[in-house]
Amino acid sequence: MTEWPDPTRFVVDALGPDARDVVEVGCGDGTLAHRLRTAGHRVVAIDPVAPDEPGFICDRFETWDPPAPVHAVVAVMVLHHADDLGGWLDRWCGWLRPGGLVIVADYGWDLDAGASDAWAAEHADLHRFAPMRAALDARLAQVRFERLDGPGESAAVPLAFRYVGRVPAGAAAPSATG
Repeated sequence: MTEWPDPTRFVVDALGPDARDVVEVGCGDGTLAHRLRTAGHRVVAIDPVAPDEPGFICDRFETWDPPAPVHAVVAVMVLHHADDLGGWLDRWCGWLRPGGLVIVADYGWDLDAGASDAWAAEHADLHRFAPMRAALDARLAQVRFERLDGPGESAAVPLAFRYVGRVPAGAAAPSATG
C-alpha cells in the first residue's frame, strides 16, 4: 500500500527562514514537529495523542490558543476531518501574525475518478476537495498549490493536495476565540 508522501521538505520550503514560530495542528506522534525543529523552527504541536514531551500539547486545538501570534500554522491530513471547516480555518488565521502562513497537506480523494463506490461511501463523512479549497481561498491569498495524483483506489492516498496561503496584507484576521 502506498504511504502518504512525506510533507517535510514541502513544509520547510514553504516556511522559509523567516517563519520562526510555528503551530502544528494534529501532530500525531510528533514526527513532523521534530523535523521542523531540526530545521530551526520553534514549534508547538498539538494533538489529542501528542507525545508527552516539551513543546507538545495533548489536547484538541479547538480549546487552545497559542500564547502569542505565530508565523505559521501547519496541518497535515487534518482539514478533511473538520467538523466546522470555516471555523477551524478562522481559528488558525486568528493565531497568525500579519502576513502569516497556513500550510495544508491533505486528501483530495473525491477527485479520483477511479475510486470505487464502496470506497467513496466509506469516506463520505470527510470533506471533499472543493469545499476545502474554497474555504482556504476565501480566507487566504494563495502562495502555492500542488495537486498530487495518486495511483487510484488501491493506494492509501488516491489524491492529495498541498496548499500554502498567506493572510492578505492589511486583512484583519478573525479572532481565535470569537
